[in-house]
Amino acid sequence: MTQDPPFRKIFDGVATHEKMLELRNRVPDAPAADIASGRAYTNTYFEIEQNSYELMFEMLPPLFMRAGMFAFSELMAGFVGLVFYEITIDRTRWFTGYCNLGDRNSPDAMRAAIIEHEKAVYEQGVGTAPKLLENITDAEIADRPLHRPTI
Repeated sequence: MTQDPPFRKIFDGVATHEKMLELRNRVPDAPAADIASGRAYTNTYFEIEQNSYELMFEMLPPLFMRAGMFAFSELMAGFVGLVFYEITIDRTRWFTGYCNLGDRNSPDAMRAAIIEHEKAVYEQGVGTAPKLLENITDAEIADRPLHRPTI
């Protein structure tokens, strides 16, 4: 049994609707078998604008809905599909990512990973303003999950 790759953010910043579509339609630099199975997409996510979240919700009936999340009804490959999230991290923000929907826990695990990553270097009570580098401790740097954005 192969293990899904770790969660990683593939775009820094908030993707406009056009950028969201571009990222959604990208072909990762990966073996053809991983692209065809969806493994190349699994556990990747990025932040989107509210209007993109709402447009995608209205486009097709969702595959499933839970509090603060829904899955797009068209799958990318295999059991891999887009899940959209509305998450409050000091303020409401919207994200989308590819989950292995064959694993019932995948959408919740991605939600937890997004929250953990987005809270990693942000000061509590200051919205989402990042800390100045001189105010980040060595422990905060060591705890920050590594990600390599790819486009």
